Amino acid sequence: MKTDNAAVLLSGGMDSVAALWWARARYDRVAAMLFDYGQPNRDQELTAAYRAAEDARADLNLRFALADTLPRGRGILAGIVDHDDQAHGLSPAFVPGRNLVMLTVAAAHACVAFPNGNIDLVIGACKEDAAGFPDCRAGVFSKLAEALRAGNGRQIGIVAPWVDLHKASIWGLISAEARESVARSWSCYRADGPCGACTACVLRARAFAAAGIEDRCTRAAMTGGDGRCW
Repeated sequence: MKTDNAAVLLSGGMDSVAALWWARARYDRVAAMLFDYGQPNRDQELTAAYRAAEDARADLNLRFALADTLPRGRGILAGIVDHDDQAHGLSPAFVPGRNLVMLTVAAAHACVAFPNGNIDLVIGACKEDAAGFPDCRAGVFSKLAEALRAGNGRQIGIVAPWVDLHKASIWGLISAEARESVARSWSCYRADGPCGACTACVLRARAFAAAGIEDRCTRAAMTGGDGRCW
């Protein structure tokens, strides 16, 4: 079924930026959905996401804040470890329910942003993610999409173009312009990164090295009053 509208969950990392460009080449209208949920790398991640949305000429850039009002150290991000030394099982970097909540919020706002036509929610989950993050698996996306269709009364799909691919395979499926944008994305979990040691940095480095592409990620200079930096 032809779908005219795409809402892309855009974290600013390499997979989501690549997914944004993938969607831009395939849909008539594309909305970039950015989420502020108190993540440690918030400023750099959201700044990279906003820049990518500008690069890809997204039709809409929508930013949402998800508040956790529990005392510091007791909220949803408490105890999250940013490097995974486990070969198998649940990653210690997994944030319970994160993608489920974000996809649900994205669907609700996409229904308003796109009052007509079908909607695809596009997420950049890849094969490496699926191993340790249960909310990055195709079976979960299929079940959630069914619930979103029933709950919203709209034809809503969840599309994960990289879900069966390793990060290094993504490069061959996007344009040269998209690769430039992905090279400037931000993956590091840490506020003072790129650290080169957290899981996101390690997997990113392997993907860039395998493709022979220069990583041009740099920290953005955060200045007061800059509307692109939150």
